Amino acid sequence: MRAHENPFRAERLESLAFRWPESLNAERLLDKWHALNRRAALIAPKGHGKTTLLGTLMPHWEAEGWIIRRYVLREESPRFPQGYEHGEVRQWNRQTLLLLDGSEQLTPWSWWRWKRWSRQAGGVLITRHRPGGLPTLWQLETSPSLLTNLLAELWPGSLSDLPASPEKLWQQRKGDMRLIFRDLYDWAAQQEPS
Repeated sequence: MRAHENPFRAERLESLAFRWPESLNAERLLDKWHALNRRAALIAPKGHGKTTLLGTLMPHWEAEGWIIRRYVLREESPRFPQGYEHGEVRQWNRQTLLLLDGSEQLTPWSWWRWKRWSRQAGGVLITRHRPGGLPTLWQLETSPSLLTNLLAELWPGSLSDLPASPEKLWQQRKGDMRLIFRDLYDWAAQQEPS
């Protein structure tokens, strides 16, 4: 199968809408964030939807008039852009919303400085793999049923054609949707075009 035909290619995954549980929606979550003085953390292991949720919330914040500054830290790039503390930090104000995706990458010293500097911003939301740093806004979870729903949207054939059941795929990767879809991309790439 060619890359542009692969149902698990990046642009298809990125187009998936965030799936809210029945008990929660964007408005309720943002109400809770405001109640936490607009300083909180989204908690989940890798591949459980934190980054996708941030993208889903962006239009809501933009509608509220926030000036959004988003920083993404990963194991392979665990630092802020060089010189940001002398440029961007000075521009933060009460209209600034700071989104820090991957805050666990910061050293204790870097976290202390970030927390100190972020006081001048009107809002802060971080993502972490485990609780800590700021009050927990929401602890995200995936499930086999969530994976089944996503696969039904992505895979054009019967789910029984996949290399394993959604439950088994979910168990093998401990709910990490990113790894599950990477595995499925590789598997689909080996399939003959229909």
